[in-house]
Amino acid sequence: MKQRETNRENKFIVSKYLPLRPFIAINILGLIVVRKENLHLYRNELKRHEKIHTIQMVETLFIGFYIWYFSEWIVRLICSAFKHGFSVFKQGTKAYSSILFEREAYSHQNDPNYLSSRKPFEYRWLRNTKL
Repeated sequence: MKQRETNRENKFIVSKYLPLRPFIAINILGLIVVRKENLHLYRNELKRHEKIHTIQMVETLFIGFYIWYFSEWIVRLICSAFKHGFSVFKQGTKAYSSILFEREAYSHQNDPNYLSSRKPFEYRWLRNTKL
């Protein structure tokens, strides 16, 4: 069963307006929204990145993913702003790339075998690592 889940492609739609720039795609409850101008960038690495997020969502019962994701982003944004200055875009990008879910997805998006060998709740072990 696990093998079947990891090989299934995420469904995606193309949008003229979403996600907001600078993002290429956004995963909403397992449905990937790709900005029309970035469709050529939606390749295997990005598909794998979004698939990792879908698995994280399932593990945290979807709502837990969004609560954790946005809470961690806000905390990291505030901490980064106090530490490095208050440039919202720059600190927002730092906060985004520091989120545990993103760190797991970026760390493994280039590994075609990762989804079949991934352990449940793998992102927990990234707390003390740097990207």
